[in-house]
Amino acid sequence: MSKVLILGGVIIDQYYMVSDYPRCGTDTFISEAFKIPGGCSLNVAATLKNLGCEPYLYSKVGTDAEGAQIIDYLKQKGMDTQFIKSVEAPTDYCLVIVDKSGERTFFTHEKLGREISIETSEAFLELPFHSVYVTGYFMVRTKMPSNNVALLNHLSGRGTKILFDPSAVAGEIELDVLKALLELADIITPNQHEAEMMAQKLGAPLEDFIKRGCCLICKDGGNELSITVDGHVQHMQPYQAKVVDTTGAGDSFAAGLLYGLSEGMTLQESVKVGMACGAITTTFKEPHGIFGIEDIEKIIEIGSVKYDK
Repeated sequence: MSKVLILGGVIIDQYYMVSDYPRCGTDTFISEAFKIPGGCSLNVAATLKNLGCEPYLYSKVGTDAEGAQIIDYLKQKGMDTQFIKSVEAPTDYCLVIVDKSGERTFFTHEKLGREISIETSEAFLELPFHSVYVTGYFMVRTKMPSNNVALLNHLSGRGTKILFDPSAVAGEIELDVLKALLELADIITPNQHEAEMMAQKLGAPLEDFIKRGCCLICKDGGNELSITVDGHVQHMQPYQAKVVDTTGAGDSFAAGLLYGLSEGMTLQESVKVGMACGAITTTFKEPHGIFGIEDIEKIIEIGSVKYDK
């Protein structure tokens, strides 16, 4: 069972289902509203758990009711909580607005610090992680020198694969921190907009800043994605699904990709697993759901999600 370290925030998603996202200054009706623990980290962990991996989440939560809800939820899902740190502050949250097309818009309230203590870093280094997932949200307030970057350096030095998912806040990451992440990462998974934001911040294409052998996977929603390794580009077509909610699809893609690599699959085979995980996640009315490797294999076999979950 492969161990994966997940560096990010576990938060409360406050969901609002609407028919149409309103224009600025207008109104719309909410058809359904609910709260569920979420955030990139938990979405990745949920998919890894579904596939049989062992995720280790690092996050800070408040000592309020929402923080307790998150910890209870993780325990119910059978996830390790030893690196979930409770602090005297409100738990972070995100307003998730989902329209009838399944497209989501986020309003994120994230104030808890993400810097890892030296003691926690040392505890991580005692565990045999196959890979580490780090999201842009986790690094957006990081300044050099940083324990976060130092930890990634240590993990990379001992052969741990690093997947960097820039996320929608890619343009807000400090320039020197962004350069360090790009140099350390073995896999980078931006969407088209995030790639453009980073290139603009860097003043040059991403390929000029990544190390040899790094895999740059650029996603474009339901359209084909590109895989670039050392200047060689391959395109792959995602699997189709009846979309209910796109929240967490990119997170699930990253988790599926890491699972495939941990199982010794080729890069192309691993990307197929990632695409299938992303596709099935869009069929859930929440940021993550329950499925198994047999579901993923079926999607890859038939080329789409054609059954209800």
